[in-house]
Amino acid sequence: MCITYLPVAKGDSAIRKRRFVLLIASCGTERWGQRAGELAEALRKQPVVLSHWVSEASRVRKEDRAFSDEVEAFDQAMAKKAIERFADLRAWEEES
Repeated sequence: MCITYLPVAKGDSAIRKRRFVLLIASCGTERWGQRAGELAEALRKQPVVLSHWVSEASRVRKEDRAFSDEVEAFDQAMAKKAIERFADLRAWEEES
């Protein structure tokens, strides 16, 4: 089932929120190596909830090409931002 067609009570904003939660869970654990318990704590959720999201994200990524592309784009954008931030910190350290 494509996540776009998941039944939701609050319409499009709930779908976007759900997709974003799955992006965070997927990238956080699978791409960035964050521990599920730590990520769950940061999101103020129980680890079992995060594990469910990771499983769902994995399944949806295989079934929904658009979501798979979103995961890739999100991962790349976050990596680019991290590199930019690292460069800023290095420049600041060199100035000090």
